[in-house]
Amino acid sequence: TCLANGDWSHRLFYCAPDCGISSTLTPLISHGDPSNLGQFPWLAAIFFKNETNHQWEQQCGGTLISPHIILTAAHCLLNEVTGSLREPEDIKIGLGKYYRDYYKEENYSVVADVREIVVPRFYSGRASFFALDIGLIDLKTSIQVTAYIMPACVDWQATITINTGTIGYVAGWGATETDVSSEVVLTTNLTYLDNGECIRSVRNAFQKLVTHDKFCGKSMENGGQVAPGDSGGGLTIVEKGLHFVFGVVSTKIAQETAISLFTDLSNVEHRSWLEEQKNRFERLHIELS
Repeated sequence: TCLANGDWSHRLFYCAPDCGISSTLTPLISHGDPSNLGQFPWLAAIFFKNETNHQWEQQCGGTLISPHIILTAAHCLLNEVTGSLREPEDIKIGLGKYYRDYYKEENYSVVADVREIVVPRFYSGRASFFALDIGLIDLKTSIQVTAYIMPACVDWQATITINTGTIGYVAGWGATETDVSSEVVLTTNLTYLDNGECIRSVRNAFQKLVTHDKFCGKSMENGGQVAPGDSGGGLTIVEKGLHFVFGVVSTKIAQETAISLFTDLSNVEHRSWLEEQKNRFERLHIELS
């Protein structure tokens, strides 16, 4: 009740965001710097079972976008030999992890089983220069949200405009400048280039690699860039203090060392596909609960 003096008679409830909260907004991956625990709580480690030694190995990254949905790249979810979708039982998801090693015990991490994986119907990998390089992983059960495990925000209503020059943040366990995968989470910041600016920034011979659904991240002064092992991870933009995921690490142009390519989530086709699949997953979880 509002009192005569303008005060409320009872304490008001405070609604805290349930996505995109970083322990720090300071940007600390090749030529990247170690991150802080909880700095990227939406970062997922995607582990695949080695068919030779049956050990779990981290090969891709992903972004938690709901308590049970991981956003990643389509090329991470296909068997490199057969070209078919991987089996869910051959994938594990690590959340809240700082170390790359699947078997290293950590205080705040969890490992989750996969229920289903999905990629766009017309994804064709290298044949189409990795257009439509986006995929989703649905976990068997929802994960409890904590300060160390939290979804990134998604601009479902398309209310945020990103301009060339905006700073984006990427984290992962990719190869360092010595070509060895990092054992801890590394992070770097990149400058966002829209599709047109990206095409103009690469040499003519490589412009065909910048497909209609891509934007670029350009290395800044520290030389940070994405590398093998970072694939599927998210690029986030900070809006009103919260991290929104706007891109998925797809590939990079080897001859253009400063440029990394990202699948653009602001693409209408991708946003529609993501919403359709997210809603389907959520209905299934309600039915199974």
